[in-house]
Amino acid sequence: ALRERLPALVESMVGAQQLPPPAYSAIRVDGVRAHRLARAGQAPELEARPMSLFAVSEIRVAAPGEGMWVDARLHLSKGSYVRSFAEWLGSLAGHPCRLDALRRVQSGHLEVADPACVRGLCVDTLPPREGQPADAKPRVRVSADPERWPPGALMAALRDPVPATGAALVEVAGAGEAAQAGLARLAQGQRLALASPEARALSPEGSEEGAAWLVRGPAEADGAHRLIWVEARAGQGGRGPSLAPVRQVRLWPPGPVEAEKSGSSDP
Repeated sequence: ALRERLPALVESMVGAQQLPPPAYSAIRVDGVRAHRLARAGQAPELEARPMSLFAVSEIRVAAPGEGMWVDARLHLSKGSYVRSFAEWLGSLAGHPCRLDALRRVQSGHLEVADPACVRGLCVDTLPPREGQPADAKPRVRVSADPERWPPGALMAALRDPVPATGAALVEVAGAGEAAQAGLARLAQGQRLALASPEARALSPEGSEEGAAWLVRGPAEADGAHRLIWVEARAGQGGRGPSLAPVRQVRLWPPGPVEAEKSGSSDP
């Protein structure tokens, strides 16, 4: 029966694959986002691209009513679409399959259970604005749980997340040419050879392979600072050890901290 075969079918997808991204994605087709074409009734043809499923665990299959559900924990490569794997699972099973729910529990070294994660946020869906197109993005309101976040605490943490991470911080302001050059390359997503002068200038004393820390650049023209999370990675594929940028944000200098107010945004 299909229910008994599904766990093995899910496990068979582990490995490096070539799968087409879903039509409702941000990939550009002739300069237009694929999801815009799909919402306009067109069927954008997206070429298959590398997607890797490193591991799968916690597979559960249920059959409530007429449908059948598969829950699983997936470890995927960057650039992989879970929706693409869901559609492929349907092809393997011989039945239509779609992604019903998705929860990201880890990104790089940061996990949902990590104390550095922001918790205590409440998200409410708002009604559409008058005259808003039917296919417009949903509106939401994000507010802070007052029991977890005293007035002003959440805004302060968002404006300066460095203390919450507990990670080492390397300041580039006033540093030499090597640090400035290394920061520019990291900001462009480039890796630095770990033994290079640029990487050494951006590494805290005693750092080793596998370690991660924050690099903060000097104030830019608009007053913002660039904050980059970097990792010292072991060599692979003929490359030597490198300093790799993982995430980066731009932060503006904090103004007077006021009590949080519920706000709305269009994600």
